[in-house]
Order: sequence, then C-alpha cells, then structure tokens
Amino acid sequence: MKNLSKLSKVLGLTALLTGGAWAAQAQSVKITHGGNPVTTPYFCFDLTSQSKTFGVTGSNLVDGNVQGEIVSASWTFTGGIEPNGSTTGLTVAVKSKTGATQSESYSKYAKGKLEVRCSVKFVYTYWSSNFDYDSCKALPSTPHTHTYYKDYRDELEIRKQFSSAAANLITGPECMEAGKSVTYSVAPWVSLYQLNRVGFDGYYWNIPNGVLANLLYYSADSSSVTFVSGNDLIGKQISVTLGACNVDGQQPAAIALSKTPDKPVLTDENGNAISWEDGYCLPLGAGPSQLIIVNYDESLTYTWSKTQGWSDVSFDDGVLYFTPSTDARELRLSVLGPCSENSYDLSVIRSFTAAGGYNRIVPVSSDTCLTQGAEIYFTVQNAADGMPMQWSVTEGAGNGWAILAGANTARPLVKVGTGAGRLSVVAGCGSAINRLFRVTPAAPVITASASCISVGYAGNVSFSVPDDPNAVAYEWVFSDASWVNTSDDNAIQVPAGAAATTVKVRAIGYCSTSG
Repeated sequence: MKNLSKLSKVLGLTALLTGGAWAAQAQSVKITHGGNPVTTPYFCFDLTSQSKTFGVTGSNLVDGNVQGEIVSASWTFTGGIEPNGSTTGLTVAVKSKTGATQSESYSKYAKGKLEVRCSVKFVYTYWSSNFDYDSCKALPSTPHTHTYYKDYRDELEIRKQFSSAAANLITGPECMEAGKSVTYSVAPWVSLYQLNRVGFDGYYWNIPNGVLANLLYYSADSSSVTFVSGNDLIGKQISVTLGACNVDGQQPAAIALSKTPDKPVLTDENGNAISWEDGYCLPLGAGPSQLIIVNYDESLTYTWSKTQGWSDVSFDDGVLYFTPSTDARELRLSVLGPCSENSYDLSVIRSFTAAGGYNRIVPVSSDTCLTQGAEIYFTVQNAADGMPMQWSVTEGAGNGWAILAGANTARPLVKVGTGAGRLSVVAGCGSAINRLFRVTPAAPVITASASCISVGYAGNVSFSVPDDPNAVAYEWVFSDASWVNTSDDNAIQVPAGAAATTVKVRAIGYCSTSG
C-alpha cells in the first residue's frame, strides 16, 4: 500500500507539471531594460548613447509550490549591434557597431536584434501523507522536492532613434535633369543582407508632385528610392522620416532640389530655329540682328562672350542684339544656375546674298570681259579673305575653263577658256552665288578673194575672217561708199564698188569689241 501511495503522488506531480493549471500560465523569460520588461515590439536605441544595459527576468516562474530560477543566460547579437562586455551573465551591455563597411552590412543606421537563451531550474516541493497503521493515527507530512530544468528564449528588435535630422543626411543629387533616373538614400547605407533576421524599419519618403514622374523601385527596407524625375523641380524638396523611433517633433531629413538648366533653344528674329551643332548661317550684308533664347529662364544667369569686333552688342531678357561684321565668329553662351554652369558654343557662319546683290563674283584685277587663255584671280565682293568658300566651274569646263588653284579659298586662280564660263561659289553655309563671264573676241585677220581688180569689174569680191566663238557678230566697214555690205557674218561677198576702198572688220562680243 505504501508503494502504491508513493506512485500515485509521483503521477500526480507529473500531471501538475506537464498539464496542470500552473503550466497553462505560460512560463517565459523577458528581456528587460531599467529593471522592467520591454513590452513593445522593438526598443529604440538612442544613437548618442555609447551603451545600453539589458537584463532578463522570468515570467510565471514562481507559483505556489513551484519555484523557478534563471540559472544561466547566453546572449547573441544580429545586425548593427554588438556586446560591450560579457555575453554570459543575466545582464548584458549593448552598443552600436562601429567601423561600418558595406560588405559588413551595418552602420550607425543599421537595425539589430538582441536574443537571450536561458536555462531555468524548477524546484517542486510536495508533502507525502504518513499514517501509523499500528496506532491508527496520522503522522506529520514529509516534505519532498523534485528538480528539473527547462530552456527559454526571448528576442528584442533594436531600432535606432535619430536625435537630429540635421545630422542624418540624405544622399543623392541636389540637381537633377528632367526625365533622368535618380536614387536617394539615407546616408550611409542601411543593413541590406540581414533584413530577414533583424526586421524592417519604417522609412517613409515624401516626393512632391512634379518631382516624381515614374517610380522605379524602393530598396527592401525603403532606405533608398529610385525614380524618374519630372519637370517641376525648382523650390521642391525630398524628405524622409528616418525610421520608427524618431523623437517627438523631429523634422524629417530633407534635401532641397534645383533643376539642371535646360539647354538654351535659339531662334533668329524671324523665328527660324538655330542649331547649336550646325551653327548660325548669317548672310553677309545683314544689318542689326538678334539671337533669341526661346526657353529663357529668369532664375538663371546668361552671359554671351566672344562678340568682340561686332558693334552694338547687348543682351536683354533673353535677346542678344548685335550688328555683325563680315567675318565669321564663335559665340559662347554661359548659363549659370543654382547648381551648375554650362557653356554652349555657337559658330556663326557667313553666307552669301543672292547673285547680283550685296555679294558678287568679280575678277580681282581685270575687266569682266576676259581674254581667252588668261589665268586670273577671282573674289567675292564684300566677303572677308578668311571666309571659307568652295569654288567650281559650272559652265564652260569643256571649253577650257578650270580652277587652277585655291578652289576652297577666298581667291581662286582661274584659267579662262573659250566662249562663256560660269563660276559658282558657296560659303560656309547657304546657297551658292554664280556669274557668267564672257571672253573678248580676238582681233580678226581679213582674207580677201582679190586685192586688186580692174576698173569696171562688176563681179563680187569675197572677204572673211576666222569664226571666233567669242564673237556674236561682225561689223564690216568700207571707206568708199560704193562698196555696200548688208551682212554681219564672218564671211561676206560684196559687189565691187566704183572706186578703190579699204576694208575693216570688228568682232563684236557680248561685252566687248575687238578689231
């Protein structure tokens, strides 16, 4: 009977420890700070503190006859925290990791997790009933103890409290160009590779309308954001709430934005577009002219330079006023904005006016009627010697007209052929001008069928000169009026006159006569 009694008591103890009311009260251990259990999902760790001390306490470890005691603890650290001393006691000092590198995936901004594993010793005290069967009376109860051990764990997420927004900057461009992708992040980086172990923090970005055109992606913990920028940037700022542990009233970290100045768009006074790449084609002979910045922005500063030598140069409200001289020029426009200064060079290339106008092709030192076979220089009126030109013979090349030298200079050397020849020249831009030149006919040499005829001869006498391709007609003159000619050909037949005569002939060209 005594053995049965003891067995029933042991079975009762087992039932009490494993399935009884006390076991249902959920024994556990809790991480503490300042002696009190931390009841929030995370602990805000002030970055200005060098170290924080945490402890561990039991929950429901003591209940009636059961006494529980934490007899050992082991602490582990994950993420951006590390121990500041021993890790095996019932308390532990914790500090932020230092010397951060991106490969280590932590920094003063990184999150962390503190975990404790405890061994708890439980002692259960119970009393066995004693009875003296011989005397049939109850005896005092005998105390008994049962000791066993059980392991518990607890963990606490550590997040960082940013005490000053001014000290926690956003990295990313202050100046951005519309339509380009940009990335902004809390500086420096946040834990990237241990998020599944240390949890997510709450970073909340405020990107104003007009700044964000197309969101591309956030990083895993939203500590960085990448997007395509819009057009409305001036006066805007991007801000971010730095995590869930911000102090009350803290302003979010922010970065003011400035728009990179757009490339200036130019036109002339007639609204014709001007290309920075191709240059400005300005006709020679042009009077006061204008270059207009179509997308002029009053918030920017514009400065034109390299206009020396051109008279009456001024700039006002996006318009450059100038009176050009005959030379080409390189103009530079500098645009100064809040975050950058960009310079743009514009080549001013001179072009010719229409043929017969301000610009005209002329021989350098001879009449416009030329001598066949001559080699002479040509030029363009009112064009500078240094102006780039390209000459060609467009008519007469088959009759000996040719550019001998200087086809790409202001003064080419030209070989005069027979008949008419047309010269054409193009400046650096614009249309070509051209001019037709004629050749002075050569002095004719007369050949006659007879130089002496008898008195009273009534027949015809033939006269001729070689047919000159540079002549359009011939004028025959006889000293005696009885000799009459009605033809302007190079060969004539004239009835003999009544008296002796002399004969002369002139070759008539388009612009000159010889004979």
